[in-house]
Amino acid sequence: MTWIDAQTHCRKEYDDLASLTSQTELMDVRSLLEPMGVQWAWIGLYKPLWTTWSDSSTNTNFYNWETPFNIYTDDYCGCVTAATGKWKVMPCTSFVKFICFGDTQKQTVVKMKFQSKLDLNNMELQRQIIEQMENRLRPAREANLTVKWRVTAKTSNLTDPVTNQNVQIKCHP
Repeated sequence: MTWIDAQTHCRKEYDDLASLTSQTELMDVRSLLEPMGVQWAWIGLYKPLWTTWSDSSTNTNFYNWETPFNIYTDDYCGCVTAATGKWKVMPCTSFVKFICFGDTQKQTVVKMKFQSKLDLNNMELQRQIIEQMENRLRPAREANLTVKWRVTAKTSNLTDPVTNQNVQIKCHP
C-alpha cells in the first residue's frame, strides 16, 4: 500500500501507523517483519523535519536513521528497514508493507462440557446460556465483554452426550 492508504487502514482498524520511539519498540517491529521476509514497512514517521509521527506525537530522544539525508519534500514518507531496523524515506506512493499499532484485545477461550438433555443446538437456549455467562463474568471483568457460542469440530474431547457435538463458549473481554 501507499503510505496514505496504509495510514487510512491503520486509523480505521487500529489507532495509527506505528511510532517507533524506543529501541524496544524497534526490536519488536523487527521481530515481526524479519520472519515474514518483509524488506521495508511504512511507519508513522513524516514531515515536518522528520520529527513528527502520524499520531501527532513527537520524539526527540530516539532516532535511527539509516544515513543522513536531505529530503524535505512532501512526497516522501518514513519506513523501517526490516533487516537493520534503520529508518529511511521513500516516495509515499511506493507500495510497501506497513505496521499499525493500537490497543490489543485480550481473547480468552473457555471450553465447557454440557451434560444436558436439552437441545444445545436450540438458538434460544444458546442465547440464554450466553446471557447468563455474560451476567456472571461482567462484574469481574471490563464492561466490554462479549461471549460467543461456538461448536467445534468433532475431533475435540469435549462432546455433549445428548447432541454428540462438541461445545465451546468463546469469550472476548
